[in-house]
Amino acid sequence: MKNILLIIVSLGLFITSCDNTPTHPDKSTGSDVSLIAVVVDPPDEPTDCELTNTAWADFADEVKALFTDEEIEAIEEALGESFNCSLLHCFEDNFNNHGGFVSCISHWTNTLKKAKVINGKQKGVIVKIAAHSQVGK
Repeated sequence: MKNILLIIVSLGLFITSCDNTPTHPDKSTGSDVSLIAVVVDPPDEPTDCELTNTAWADFADEVKALFTDEEIEAIEEALGESFNCSLLHCFEDNFNNHGGFVSCISHWTNTLKKAKVINGKQKGVIVKIAAHSQVGK
C-alpha cells in the first residue's frame, strides 16, 4: 500500500471541480496555490517480528514446538498479533532481567489460559522453559 503525503506549500487552494480540470490561481485575489503530491513507498516491513537475539529465538522455537500450527493460529488470534511479536514485548522489556522475563511470560501464559487456548499444564511447561532459558541473564 502506498502512503501519499500531500504537502501544501502555500494557502488559498480553491477546488473548482472533480473533472481533472487544472486548478488555476484566483487572479482576483492574487493568491497562488502550489500543491505537491509525493508518493512514498514505506520500507519493507516484516510481517512477523524478527527475533535477532539467539536466546530469544531459542526460547520462541522451544515454546512453538509444544503446539501444532492450528494451536499457534489460535494463540495469535487470542493475542491479536503474531506469536513472535507477542513474545517480543517480554524480551525487549526484560533484556537484562531474567526474573522480569519469567514474570512477563507467566502473565503472557495467564492471558492464553484465560482465553482457553492453553491449559494449566501447558502454562507450567512454558514458564519452566522461561525459567531455564538464557533470556535476561
